Amino acid sequence: MSLLLWASTCGRSEAKLKRLEANFVRWFRQHVTAFPVVHARLTGYLTSTDADVWLITGSPQSLVEQVYFDTPWLPRVNLIASRMARRYGGWVLTLRCLGHEKVVQLEQKIGAPLRLYSGYSDSEQDNPLLCFCQHRWRVTPQGDLHQLE
Repeated sequence: MSLLLWASTCGRSEAKLKRLEANFVRWFRQHVTAFPVVHARLTGYLTSTDADVWLITGSPQSLVEQVYFDTPWLPRVNLIASRMARRYGGWVLTLRCLGHEKVVQLEQKIGAPLRLYSGYSDSEQDNPLLCFCQHRWRVTPQGDLHQLE
């Protein structure tokens, strides 16, 4: 993935890449769909006095911060995300936060072994992290929640 990112960005100026990124962010913000059930759960956790909320995503941190900059919840969650940097004339992923890497990154932040109350994901790639959750939820493409065993 990092090689693909580099190949598609190599030779472009940083200013050009930032413009392309800003265009993508504008487009994505117009097309993103809020899921009421998921949002209600997030709000519940954020208003709880005994919960720390982590957003652990494979998306690049810079994109997450730009897409959700004006949400009331982003400043209140702990964010772990993929990271990009300029190298060798293009962008590369310096951290690809997918699969087991999510476990590694969270353990570095809060220690091991992980003991988590609940986890929500739309991807089976997150199963390594969900294994540490007492309650595991799969978010469907329609925004419904299905409890996993």
